[in-house]
Amino acid sequence: KQLGLTNVPERMECFDISNIGGKQAVGSMVTFENGVPVKSKYKRYKVKTVSQSDDYAMMYEVMTRRYTRAFKEDDFPDLTVIDGGKGQLGIARRVFDELGVDRVDVIALAKAGKKVTGRAESKQKLDERVFVCDKSDPIIMDQDSSELKLLVNIRDEAHRFALAYHKKLRK
Repeated sequence: KQLGLTNVPERMECFDISNIGGKQAVGSMVTFENGVPVKSKYKRYKVKTVSQSDDYAMMYEVMTRRYTRAFKEDDFPDLTVIDGGKGQLGIARRVFDELGVDRVDVIALAKAGKKVTGRAESKQKLDERVFVCDKSDPIIMDQDSSELKLLVNIRDEAHRFALAYHKKLRK
């Protein structure tokens, strides 16, 4: 309700990109059903059409490949989570608009960071931020809520899966 989703997110997919300066670029998609990872539905993607360091173009390619296949197999999640902020959410929205995906909610989850303030360089932990379509500002959920913890878990799993594949290809 807090995120304004139209679907109950029983099945969620999360995407992440991993590369070093555009080299060996890969994408990952992890799937959770009822809050539990379903590893048999995880997917790894080698980025084929982007040779420079452009995370947006890489995300566009990976998501276009995934959701083009989703139409062929009638295999859609209730919610798509993107690792990133407003820019990554815009790319996901563009893919959905171009392909005609209208039955899947999409959000982006920005990693918490450290904010350096003043000359003393004091660091302050920032909250996780959830970006939703049609809102300019992120939603700051209760950082201890089970809902946010689930979103962070799926995002971290997508990151882990992408990074593991990237490391494997580099070796």
